[in-house]
Amino acid sequence: MASLSDLFPPSLAETAINNHLKAGVVLRLFCDFTTPPKYKFVMVASIVPLQVFIINSEIHPYILNNPNLLADQIDIPQADHSFLSHDSILNCVQAHQSFDISHLRQELMANFSQMYKGKLQPYVLRTVIDVVDKSTNLSRITKTQIITAIMQDNNL
Repeated sequence: MASLSDLFPPSLAETAINNHLKAGVVLRLFCDFTTPPKYKFVMVASIVPLQVFIINSEIHPYILNNPNLLADQIDIPQADHSFLSHDSILNCVQAHQSFDISHLRQELMANFSQMYKGKLQPYVLRTVIDVVDKSTNLSRITKTQIITAIMQDNNL
């Protein structure tokens, strides 16, 4: 499959990446911080700094047994998100900062269709804002960065 840089002049390809790389989008990225390391769907929580939340197929039993962790899990219905193959869970316990924004932009330029999956619906993003705001697991600065990014990038 052709990359964006093959199809468009560099300035147009860069504009397309910038228009799609926003808080609330879902990307498929290789996560070397998971056990085992593997490709995962992630939601971009903020761009500056680049932070992501992991999307899981189910809630881990440890989280199910810990109310303060369980409170930071958000349902993502497949029915409203065609890029998902099944209902999923957004884990907002930790905002991962394991990716370099410059490298991510280059990867998107080369592999956009494999990496970019779509956007979470506004009602899910509003839930993310509420959950992040109430979270006891995220620092105040992280909460502010994420809430501000989601609201600005999605006109919420």
